[in-house]
Amino acid sequence: PAHVSKTITRDGVDYFPRQDITTVLVMGIDKFGPVEHSQAYTNTGAADMNMLLIFDETNKVCNALHLNRDTMVDMPVLGIGGKRAGTFHGQLALSHTYGDGLETSCENTRQTVSDLLKGVTIDHYVAMNMDAIGIVNDAVGGVAVNVTDDFSLVDPSIIMGQMTLNAGQALVYVQSRHDVGNQLNISRMERHEEYMQGLMSALS
Repeated sequence: PAHVSKTITRDGVDYFPRQDITTVLVMGIDKFGPVEHSQAYTNTGAADMNMLLIFDETNKVCNALHLNRDTMVDMPVLGIGGKRAGTFHGQLALSHTYGDGLETSCENTRQTVSDLLKGVTIDHYVAMNMDAIGIVNDAVGGVAVNVTDDFSLVDPSIIMGQMTLNAGQALVYVQSRHDVGNQLNISRMERHEEYMQGLMSALS
């Protein structure tokens, strides 16, 4: 979709949004198995990872804005036929559960993130179930990361320091929180960023 060329006024100063930016919302859905229609407009797949990739087409650089799954936001609630039926205040991760598990869920999360960021345009999105991590990881020959958390209780094969993750290790690295390091989601988010940087390097 085309960017909205809406002038933003703050403290008496007009700002015109750049038009050479492309944004892609990457959603990691906390669910295994094939992606299927839920046969309703609710589902069990939470968007546990939400990262907005911001491509600067002029300077040829990409920045990532990582959004905490626990951010409390207002999100659309879908009723019969997928029509908006109100709003719910809850964790950002839950925005994907309002929808059919496919396009309407992704659109719901896209709208929620856009609203959170004061109406920023989100041009594209991609959503992946947990199974996709290993597939993508092995497709690039493994992803190199610098492990700074202790994974010995969940996967002793993931050792501290530089290493290249295989498919199984990659899933543990980005999914695990309990019994890893300080067990905080913010630490897991840092691993997500580390992994994405390694993936981008492997793709380049």
